[in-house]
Amino acid sequence: PHHPHGQHHSIPGKNISPQPPQTAKGHCFLTLEDETGLANIFVPRKTFSHFRLTLTTEPFLLIRGTLQIGEGNVPSVYTHHLQPLPTIPDNLPISSHDFH
Repeated sequence: PHHPHGQHHSIPGKNISPQPPQTAKGHCFLTLEDETGLANIFVPRKTFSHFRLTLTTEPFLLIRGTLQIGEGNVPSVYTHHLQPLPTIPDNLPISSHDFH
């Protein structure tokens, strides 16, 4: 809520819920999670096609894009570029936030 619509951002996090593009005309929606919470990510069809392997195989991503403030002041990031984050050691305890 503190950042304006259209501002550029880089957001790292765990890719917790990629949704396949078959339901959205080739676009992809995913959620990234980090220690501060969740980020809604929109990946347009062209970007998804270019980074398909990374999006479908990498558990940790760095998203670069533009902040969009939608209806109800819901923020999301329109992705222009993404890349995998360095590998996290297998023995590092990683768990999801428990919001219940």
